[in-house]
Amino acid sequence: DFAITLAAMMEAVGGSARVVTAKNSTAGHAYPELYIGNSSEQFEVAAAYIRHRYHVTDVGCHITDGEDGPGYWLNLDWWSRHPGGRFFADDGERVTYYPDGRWERIVRGTSSQ
Repeated sequence: DFAITLAAMMEAVGGSARVVTAKNSTAGHAYPELYIGNSSEQFEVAAAYIRHRYHVTDVGCHITDGEDGPGYWLNLDWWSRHPGGRFFADDGERVTYYPDGRWERIVRGTSSQ
């Protein structure tokens, strides 16, 4: 519920968000991701701000391949200490859900819809 609420709030203020679900041998988890842009330069601007604001060195994202090129998605998992923090330790598979009803299954670097 938290992931869906946070993603809806980001969408309400003009952002693009999605919800990621994942599991491992002991737990299932859902977290939102915020779309940063379609270039590494756009992601680096956001990452530089996060590094400065939170005094961290590592800021990660998921990169997807789309019709318009790559998409950079910032992890906003509340288990992480900062935006773009450590990812949930999944079993190598996750499913992403978009507000328009699309979904994408990602397995160890591959994806299917």
